[in-house]
Formats: sequence, C-alpha cells, structure tokens
Amino acid sequence: MDVLVDAVCIVAGVALILVALDSAIRTFVLPRGVAVPLTTAVFITIRRFFNMVANRRSTYESRDAVMALYAPTALVVLPAIWITLVVSGYTLINRGLGVTRWRIAFQESGSSLLTLGFVRPSDLPKTVVAFSEAAIGLFLLALLISYLPTIYAAFSRREVLVAHMSARAGEPPEPVDLLVRAYRIERLGPVVRVVAAERRSQARNRDAALERLRER
Repeated sequence: MDVLVDAVCIVAGVALILVALDSAIRTFVLPRGVAVPLTTAVFITIRRFFNMVANRRSTYESRDAVMALYAPTALVVLPAIWITLVVSGYTLINRGLGVTRWRIAFQESGSSLLTLGFVRPSDLPKTVVAFSEAAIGLFLLALLISYLPTIYAAFSRREVLVAHMSARAGEPPEPVDLLVRAYRIERLGPVVRVVAAERRSQARNRDAALERLRER
C-alpha cells in the first residue's frame, strides 16, 4: 500500500511539473499563438477580479485606470503559479522517494528550486531530483529575464494603438465617432493621412528610443 501511495505521489508530482513547464514554454517561447489551459485559466480568473473592481467605478477614466493594470498583474502572477506548481510537484516527488514528513519534503523542494542549499539530500535519487529542480528554477528565471522585456514592449506598442484609436473614436470609443472622423479625414484628402502616418512614425521612434535607454 505504501509503495502504491509513493508511486501516486511521484506521478502526480511529475504531472504538475510538466503542466508548469508546458505553460511556460508555450506562453513565452512558442512564436505562434496557442491556447494554453493553465495560462488561459490564470488570465480569465484575474480578468474576472478586475472586471469586478472596474464595474464599481463610475467613470470611463477610472475603469480604464483599473483595467490598465490587468495584463501586467497577470504576467506577474503567472510565474508565481509556475513556481508554486514546481515546488508542489517536487514536494510530492520527495514524499514518494521516502521523505517521511510533508514539511521536510517541502523544505527540500524549496531549497533546491531557489538554490538555497540549506537542506541536503540524503541519497542519490533525492540528489538527482534536487539537481533537476534547481535546473528548472534557473530555466524559469532565465525565461523571465529574457522574455518579459519583449512582452512589455509588445504591450507598449498596443498602448500606442489604443491611443490612436482614442484619437479617432474618442473616449470612451464610440463607433459613430469613428465613422464620422474617418469620413472627415477621407474628405480632407491625403494631407491629413500623411500627418496621421507621421504621428504613428513619431510614436514608434519614441518607443524605440525608450527601449534603447532601458537596454542601457
């Protein structure tokens, strides 16, 4: 019976780790857009919370200020979910490898993932598990350092597009205003379109300059 329980703990731990790694790789590394169940669940849950807070605000500006924090908050929470899953998975694995107490299994997992080293494995299988967990921890850290600035730049470009839409459709955006202003621009001729293109170019140049300053 104990062998069966240990095997279930190891299998469940490996499953949690694979879910976390799958979400991390397909969210940050995979170039094409795919629906990742864990990432989708995290973003939907956080979106519901922000919707609940924003719906209590009376003005469009206050609701927009709340929703502006939605995506950055989700990007910060998502790595925390991955770390929690990895620590939980390795806690189950340590338990399945013979660690008698959950607290000690958790301490070994946290010490390995965060490369603290204050808990030493007692045998070779646990040492191999500790090394693999430390490697995963460094992999997640490198992934965040590499790709979070890229995602932030993508959000910055999105905000520029939102600002352009506000200029064309008003705040809050209204379809009627968008059509009326588009009609007026079309009637005024190519001069206005050239000015609008120049503004977009200036916005892109400003974003590129800010990105170079951040890299320095």
